[in-house]
Amino acid sequence: MEIESSVTAEGWPHTLSRVVPAVTVLRTTVPRAFDTEVAGSSSATGFVVDKSLGIILTNRHVVNPGPVVAEAMFVNREEIPVYPLYRDPVSILAGTLARLDREAPVYTRDGYNDFNTFYIQAASGTKAGSSGSPVIDCQGRAVALNTGGKSSGASAFFLPLERVVRALNLIRHHWVAFGSKPESVYIPRGTLQVTFEHQGFEETRRGGFTDETEQMVRLVSPAGETGMLVVHSVVPDGPADKHLQPGDVLVRMNGEV
Repeated sequence: MEIESSVTAEGWPHTLSRVVPAVTVLRTTVPRAFDTEVAGSSSATGFVVDKSLGIILTNRHVVNPGPVVAEAMFVNREEIPVYPLYRDPVSILAGTLARLDREAPVYTRDGYNDFNTFYIQAASGTKAGSSGSPVIDCQGRAVALNTGGKSSGASAFFLPLERVVRALNLIRHHWVAFGSKPESVYIPRGTLQVTFEHQGFEETRRGGFTDETEQMVRLVSPAGETGMLVVHSVVPDGPADKHLQPGDVLVRMNGEV
């Protein structure tokens, strides 16, 4: 373990030297949207995910849902204008903290908050302006996106990139077919219209989850799995209405455990 840690520590400067040129400072200016709001400007972070197409990834709340004027500045001080290509519905935290089995904080009580999403929490000490930063491994691969943090403490929350990679691949496909036109980008979404919450096995047992089913799930789940997805709410008259109800435990999808 000591040798492995030493090699990793020695390799970080080389890794960072390759990654830093792809990270950008994003400066955005937004107009006054409503009578109760004001125009404003802010700075955040993004990183290049497709060099050939010039695609930069950041958080949706950095780009904003409306008109925006933005520019990206790289480490060599080069500045370029940028524009929104795609705004994902994922906005700001309200999901489940991975491995902790508890809800992430709700940032905006009267605004849109994400759901059915797992975030990772770490004591990184990131501050304002770091939203949209990449989380990298020792090989320089981006593994998560810095989504938000708590100004009162050192905790920060990170979005794993599985869904981001899916959206990026679809954007690339549409780019080849239609060019870099935001209106041509189409990311299909599921239509189940159900919100889930993650519950530990102890809690699902209290809700009627049988030992036999739990053992079946544990056998095919990754090591260290701590619980199951349980239905929290169902949109009335939606696709899942009359089929699912709060308290149901998701055991199989498309016939697979």
